[in-house]
Amino acid sequence: NKFIGYLYTKFPKHRWKFLVTVLGNSTMLNALLYKGKHPKKNIKSSYSSYYFEMFNNLFQFLLPKDSFFLQMLFFGKVIFLEGAPFETDISIYNEMKRATKSCKINYYCVDLFDSLEKIDEKIDFVSFSDILSYLPRDLEKVYLQKIKPNLSPGATTVHRYYFRVNKYLDISGFKKTTDKNLALINKEKTQIYIIDTYEKENE
Repeated sequence: NKFIGYLYTKFPKHRWKFLVTVLGNSTMLNALLYKGKHPKKNIKSSYSSYYFEMFNNLFQFLLPKDSFFLQMLFFGKVIFLEGAPFETDISIYNEMKRATKSCKINYYCVDLFDSLEKIDEKIDFVSFSDILSYLPRDLEKVYLQKIKPNLSPGATTVHRYYFRVNKYLDISGFKKTTDKNLALINKEKTQIYIIDTYEKENE
């Protein structure tokens, strides 16, 4: 397609490599975005290598029109709504709006781990954002076990890491389903994160 042809023939590879190398390091990221709280890396890749791989995945799996992140990089704004987050699609938004009239929605502004037992219903789905890369050491090993009693059998949990992958997580009572969901993971719009999925086994 035209985008692949552009990458191979006209894309400014040397300037791109220089830019990613300069900006893709912990010192620069801490100064620009994280105020000294960038997650401590525990993966083998260097910071710049991590970003090069991330962008290679973006270029491999997605066209700019399908990724708002690529559009922001290439054009500075979202110009193709196909690549916008799904909740911005007017038909999906209207369907969600209609659905709210036939269900009960509860909002909890609390610490998940300390307050999950206060929720009466069993939970079918939990999405952990890249907060997992910032968890204290004593919690990063056991957080899945802490929520386990409140999950329904077959519940799905999504784990999203950023530079720091939990290598010692206790997954007793869960099965890893990342491979089964790989096609969906490859459609993620930014490809910034390392994503795993686990499913609670029937007791």
